Amino acid sequence: LLAWVPNHALPGWLGLTLFYRYREHPETVRLMPVVMVATVFWSPLTGIGLLPFAGLLLWEQWRKGILDTARLKSFCLTSLTVLPLAIPVIAYFGLDGSEIPSHWTWNVSGFPGNRIAFTICYASFLLLEFLVLTAFLTTFKSDSWLNLSALTLLFLPLYWFGPGSDLAMRGSIPALMLICLRTFEMLSAAWPRWLTAKIVAVLLLLAVGAITPAHEMARAFLWPGWPMQNADLMTIAMEKIPPHYVARINRERTKSWLKMPVMLPGRGDTVDTIQ
Repeated sequence: LLAWVPNHALPGWLGLTLFYRYREHPETVRLMPVVMVATVFWSPLTGIGLLPFAGLLLWEQWRKGILDTARLKSFCLTSLTVLPLAIPVIAYFGLDGSEIPSHWTWNVSGFPGNRIAFTICYASFLLLEFLVLTAFLTTFKSDSWLNLSALTLLFLPLYWFGPGSDLAMRGSIPALMLICLRTFEMLSAAWPRWLTAKIVAVLLLLAVGAITPAHEMARAFLWPGWPMQNADLMTIAMEKIPPHYVARINRERTKSWLKMPVMLPGRGDTVDTIQ
């Protein structure tokens, strides 16, 4: 993630770590609206995945008496101050959103009419992604944070949004980060007694999962980089408009607040799009 999409990974990692690390700190709630707006600015779909944990933080602080009336008023005041700044950002990122492919995952090509195939693929995906590791983590400590992480990862893959199921890819970053933090907690608590069946099993799982990031890092050092190309996004995309990166702004509701792009010589087909 850090190599390919740092703009999605970093806000999800930092936001979740901040919420989880300081989940019982009385001042965390005041900072929450700023963190959420900043996350949405960098990665709207990651912000969607972080939102349930922000709600859980609010609920737990209220339930434990940490969030008193004064701090709740401060949270509301910060929200009223910061959230309006997010409105143009959300409107901008939502331009032409109807053109982005979205539907239930079981309606993806290859699955319609074959719910058995979808169920097998869905179950295999969950097992490989997080269920096995989460099952080990629950034997160490199970609480609402880990349960919410599992629920988020269970439901996100069910709705396909974007050419590559972008909602599941980006929205799952905070939940996966929570599992990462809980894994570190379990391993640090067990140190130096790692020669137990449970810890060895977790280490083996982590070793298998490390194959992909190890390959990404090795490729950066061992293979030559791609040559620079003097071409724009549309050319690289083989003249097909990627709907999750480019939106049409030739609609009346957007002309009123967005400046139309300047015609490029020889590229009149791009006047109705904005990158």
